[in-house]
Amino acid sequence: YPARASYDECVDYICECYDKAIELLPATIIDAEWGLPTAVAAAAYKARVLMWAASPLVNGNTDYADFKNKDGKQLINQTYDPKKWERAMQASDFAIRLAEGAGYKLYTTKANPELTPFEQAAEDYRCTFTEKDWNGEEFLFAKGDDDGMWALNYYSHPRAVQGNQKSWCGTVVPTLESVEMYYSKNGLPMDVDP
Repeated sequence: YPARASYDECVDYICECYDKAIELLPATIIDAEWGLPTAVAAAAYKARVLMWAASPLVNGNTDYADFKNKDGKQLINQTYDPKKWERAMQASDFAIRLAEGAGYKLYTTKANPELTPFEQAAEDYRCTFTEKDWNGEEFLFAKGDDDGMWALNYYSHPRAVQGNQKSWCGTVVPTLESVEMYYSKNGLPMDVDP
């Protein structure tokens, strides 16, 4: 079993994977392919990963001072690094430019002259999530039915299937393979710990 990598090492690896995906995937898909990833979605997710990595939650958070491997390796960086925000900003800017270049744009409702600019922006934001016929030009990664946005997460997780019966809430059930990757409380692989 490999030792745990630090949070920053995991972020770097995930970003490398997104960079490969950006190179390989198309920037857009047709409506019939909703749910399939695009280069724009990969760029957006990369930006989100880097924003989390820059946040005070894991960027110099000393609440994690004791979060270490058995060999003493620190898993959450204890020194705040403002350059992480720079990296997140560059990734976000790239994602926005890639999206705009591929024809994506923010959802807007019909302009209402009775609304202030703030009220119009609030209406646009509300309708982004509540209008029946959403603006497909804003979708970066969407599933092709109207089950709700939670369904994208639900259908992205493994589920056991017996006949026509699906397992309960696949979004909170880890696979056995992922559980077996962790050591027991005694620091041993599960199949070795007596």
